Amino acid sequence: MRTFSQDDRRPLDVIRLREMQVSCIIGIYPEEAHRAQALTLNLSLFLDTKAAARSGHLALSVDYAELAQDIRFILQRARFGLLETAAEALTQCVLRSQSLVEAVDIELSKPEALPGLALPTLHVHRNRKDQKGEDDNDETVVFDGAGLRLLRLTLAPEAEFAWKDSELSLIALRASKAGLVKDGMPLGAGAELCGTLIEACSLRNESFEALTIWIVARQRSQELKTLATLKGLGNLTTH
Repeated sequence: MRTFSQDDRRPLDVIRLREMQVSCIIGIYPEEAHRAQALTLNLSLFLDTKAAARSGHLALSVDYAELAQDIRFILQRARFGLLETAAEALTQCVLRSQSLVEAVDIELSKPEALPGLALPTLHVHRNRKDQKGEDDNDETVVFDGAGLRLLRLTLAPEAEFAWKDSELSLIALRASKAGLVKDGMPLGAGAELCGTLIEACSLRNESFEALTIWIVARQRSQELKTLATLKGLGNLTTH
């Protein structure tokens, strides 16, 4: 697919992540709620890479290693019901976190859903103009739908974060870099927290630069349904 710049209609360059494999819980049927299954993702990012090529600076392109980890975190922690919800959330994740990307293509497949019969696949394309007007009053909200909310917070140096939301249950969070401290304990780059106790924890950025935190939250009524479905599986761990 050829995609053009919104400014001068020039064809955009493409960065692709092909055949990314993520094991996650996804699906609307009871048997899918009890086991992780493979999900295959193909991602295309449309942007102008000329400035990065001439300068040699990654900041003028996309750090796809970090982006891949963000995508893996969201897929594994969000427990999406539909491929459609997962794809929409991921496109917004890309467009909100990658300011240079003008459009994104995502293809999601569930190889284990119909074994020996067919390969269910969803392909979506979104560009930056598609997100205008969505959650304009709160830049931290990346996606809000199907009882799920994804947030991307920027925590300034010496700033603190504590979860305070009576309607949303905090499911998991991920720190982009080292410098975050949880209840006095330093966390490493890419650290993830999840489980039933993280809502009570306090976080502080003790680095000298702003840190990005990804958060997966769910409506409390929806979370009760999920816990009922998953009863007996045990709590998620912190790692």
